[in-house]
Amino acid sequence: MAHPPETRAAVRAAYIYQRLPLADAAATAGVAEGTARTWLRVSRQEGDDWDACRTAASLSREGQLAVASMVLEQFVLQFQSTLDGLKHSKELGPIERAEILARLSDSYTKMMSAAGKVATPINRLSVAMETIRTLAKWLAAERPDTLEVFAELLDAFGSHLAEALSPTRAGWPPCRA
Repeated sequence: MAHPPETRAAVRAAYIYQRLPLADAAATAGVAEGTARTWLRVSRQEGDDWDACRTAASLSREGQLAVASMVLEQFVLQFQSTLDGLKHSKELGPIERAEILARLSDSYTKMMSAAGKVATPINRLSVAMETIRTLAKWLAAERPDTLEVFAELLDAFGSHLAEALSPTRAGWPPCRA
């Protein structure tokens, strides 16, 4: 039995934005899990990777600041622990302490640089997706008469956006908003 495009979109949205397991996303839309798996596979082959979209959507909701904060918090705890050990050590002389501080400083710089490089493709995609969701909410409140046209344009624009952001060059599959 063929399902309307709205049903496939509902499964995709539940999987990506509600982060439901695929079986649950399928159930909420009233389709078999096998059908949902087929849609997921075909979408990936067509350039719409639901898993990449799910990651980007998660980051856009939680905010890049929250993710960065978690990483930095763990690093700072280790950094502080090392400094405490350094401060209370009776065996280390001034030169050895200076060398350890230099290494800690170097580690901090490298960690921040690596984190920035890894997050760039996800950041770009998550910001774009968040902007589109914000525009859709605004249109729903301020210009509901434009929602049908917006939905039509968004489907075509999603492919263009994925191409424009070029996430595959950074190792991430494309994702339509």
